[in-house]
Amino acid sequence: YQETKDPTIISILTPALPIYLGYGSYSIRMSTATLLVILMSSQPGAFSDLFTQVLDLLYHFYQPNEDTLTEDYKGTPSPWFSKQLIQILRFKLVWNQEELSKISFVTTCLFNRAGEKLPIRAALSYFIVFSEIVTLISMIPIQKDVITKCAATLSRYLESERYHMIYFALNSLNRLFRTNPDISVVVRKSLPTL
Repeated sequence: YQETKDPTIISILTPALPIYLGYGSYSIRMSTATLLVILMSSQPGAFSDLFTQVLDLLYHFYQPNEDTLTEDYKGTPSPWFSKQLIQILRFKLVWNQEELSKISFVTTCLFNRAGEKLPIRAALSYFIVFSEIVTLISMIPIQKDVITKCAATLSRYLESERYHMIYFALNSLNRLFRTNPDISVVVRKSLPTL
């Protein structure tokens, strides 16, 4: 499609995308999510009917004792697939209260995980998802308390002895600060560390 721009390819794929997103094979689900990110970036507004399914998949990953298609990696539910799902949700322009509540729940689950105390591989899989969720919440009209918790979590990571966590925290705080300058009050406590 990227070379030919032939719309018939899209019309053939469209009916199969919802099926493949929920398919039993992780490889098929991951490939479908990756394809959706590419297609949505080249055709903004297309495939918007999949946002509900994508959000529900992500939300169910973080539900306790849910029987989902989750591959847990070092304590993070399907980090690479979750990352792709969050990237898809970045194309969503309009959010209702129920959808914002689901994203708030996922975000809070990530905040409650102590990334700085995890072994290195577990921390990296956690940060794959956390980084994407920070980008998403900086783009949507989410409650201020969620933004404040995010800033507080990131500020805590500035005190880590792990350089990759400090870089992650600075990079994520920069993205968050661009759309929420009022978080400077929360980050101010970390100025001596900086």
